[in-house]
Amino acid sequence: MRFFILSLLALTAVPALAQTPTIPTNVQATATSGNAVTVTWTASTGGAGITYRVFRNNTQTGTDTSSTTFSDSSLTPGTTYQYSVSAINSVGASARSANVSVTTPTTPGVPTGLSGTAGTDGVVLRWNSVSGATEYVIFRNGTEIDTSTTTTYTDTETDFATTYRYSVASSNSSGDSSRSAEVAVTTRGDGTYRTAYWTRVFEEADGDFDGIVTFEEYLVSHPVTKRPEVFMLHRYRSIDDDESGDLTVDEYIEHFAGKKVKRPSKVQTFTLADVYSEIGDGDGYLDPYEFALTMNRGTKESQVMKKFNKLDKNGSGYLSEVEFGIRYGKAEAATEIISSLTASGNPGEPFTYEIIGTKNPTSYGATNLPPGLTLDPVTGIISGTPTTIGMWGVAISATDDMGTNTATLTVRIGVPTITSVATASATTATAFSYQIVATQTPSNYSATNLPAGITLDTATGLISGTATVTGTFNVVLGATNAAGTGSKTLVLTVTTVPPAITSTLTATGTVGTAFSYQITATPAATSYTAVGLPSGLTISATTGLISGTPVSVSTTSVTITATNAAGTDSETLVITISAAG
Repeated sequence: MRFFILSLLALTAVPALAQTPTIPTNVQATATSGNAVTVTWTASTGGAGITYRVFRNNTQTGTDTSSTTFSDSSLTPGTTYQYSVSAINSVGASARSANVSVTTPTTPGVPTGLSGTAGTDGVVLRWNSVSGATEYVIFRNGTEIDTSTTTTYTDTETDFATTYRYSVASSNSSGDSSRSAEVAVTTRGDGTYRTAYWTRVFEEADGDFDGIVTFEEYLVSHPVTKRPEVFMLHRYRSIDDDESGDLTVDEYIEHFAGKKVKRPSKVQTFTLADVYSEIGDGDGYLDPYEFALTMNRGTKESQVMKKFNKLDKNGSGYLSEVEFGIRYGKAEAATEIISSLTASGNPGEPFTYEIIGTKNPTSYGATNLPPGLTLDPVTGIISGTPTTIGMWGVAISATDDMGTNTATLTVRIGVPTITSVATASATTATAFSYQIVATQTPSNYSATNLPAGITLDTATGLISGTATVTGTFNVVLGATNAAGTGSKTLVLTVTTVPPAITSTLTATGTVGTAFSYQITATPAATSYTAVGLPSGLTISATTGLISGTPVSVSTTSVTITATNAAGTDSETLVITISAAG
């Protein structure tokens, strides 16, 4: 009897130990791009060895998985899908969960209404919002320069008096739209740089008065600029010409008085945060602290982490290059050249330029170097004493174990420097002459914004003539040779002088016969008067012509005047009227 009872108990216990799993709960489907959806759910109960089967639109997709996360790819943007999940073990399969719907995003439309305004800090762009866009990609002269999550953007990396072409594309996880129509914007300014002013600014930034500006002082001296710290680091490194780790007053002036530094690319931004920042560890990934350096200074920690977690697709706590947004990139990408792509020097003077690449290149290359210059292929330093005036497009390269990156370095040797004075004055009454003087034997000259009446001889650089208008003119001078053009602004002030009456001071006429007398003056007058005219005669106040028909015999002293903006000249004109016949 005891055996029978134990056997019965054992048989009745089997169903409790071997049963189909429960239906998965809390099923959620999230579109991670226009082509992919991630499905998650809460694990089922019902014994060990449970796997899960995912259904898209009531048809199984992919293979069974033991995970509670499933990634579905190769989908169509702008399409609604339904997902359900069933749990399976050795006993059987549960019923499917209820369907959940998700719609993959579509590529947003092309931005419209793009406009650009030249402001004091650069070019301000504005455009209309695009439905479905999560950010916008900004292009300058056909090249991507930045992204924005708003419908405005300020490009501060611009030169004086230069025309730029801008366009904008909208973007979301599905991809980028086509670019908008371009808008052209010409920046303000005449290119004049004030050395004394920027010296004072340098002294204000030099907090400890030791004659150099460190990176920390550089950041403190730009409290209004909320650019990311790695952006400021890129700019700082770009203008630190001697790579000393600090800025001298000459480097500071050269940068702020017009030297252009391009915004770092995505790859450069990643490398600066991962390698060159004080907290960078160079491991090929960005942790949250390194990532924070790529966002605007002053961004709240919660906002930093929100964007970090959104980019961290696999939840690893680190961002790879692909997750950071480097298109077609990978953590093991080859080196990238990040040094400036322009350099200049003078014949007969020592020249040095270093090819700088990310990730420690092992060798360097350079072809079409100016005569007198050579490359050290191990250090990447181009040096020597150039001998010839000209401009060269030097093909440079940097190579590491993952590949080679190339770029074109523009080297100008012997760009003219205009040495003639920067101010001059002229009057509308006298001939003017100014000689453009420049180094390096220019082959031709230019001058824009000259006042009317004054012209340039482009072959000799002589500016001459007599101005016919008054005012202050910022004349942009240019001196050009094979290396390029050196420029300088000449401030030319043109004034006028009071007129001097030059016409004869006697005139005769006859009673009953038409009379005419023209008041003339040098320089030209703008108004005239004549007081005490004989009967029958009048004066035109605008032309200075005295005319009419005398009615009686007389000898009259007439006070005549000629006036312009500088003053008045007055003379006595004696008019004698004789009898007819």
